Amino acid sequence: MYKKKDIILVKFPFTNLQDFKLRPALIVWEYKDDFIILAISSNKKNGINCKIEKKDMVNGEMLVDSYVKVNKITSIEKSIIYSKIWTIEKQFFHDVKQKFVKKVLD
Repeated sequence: MYKKKDIILVKFPFTNLQDFKLRPALIVWEYKDDFIILAISSNKKNGINCKIEKKDMVNGEMLVDSYVKVNKITSIEKSIIYSKIWTIEKQFFHDVKQKFVKKVLD
């Protein structure tokens, strides 16, 4: 049902693991009912960002300028996903992965 390159709506936890915010997120890894996701935000500040443009979407489009926050990563289980919103293009996903790997290994 959900897979890599999907943008989903999920309760994304804050780093204190006490609070969360309902927000879109990008699935970057999947295994059975577990996923690793990156937050998506309209706030360009405070992070390592990849801007999502209309050409990056397979279907749909973001309503406001939005950014994949490469430094905001968490793992979740399928049960907390509200819905799939869109899917991104293969090239954009590749660019996000490269930026993520570069930052993690730096």
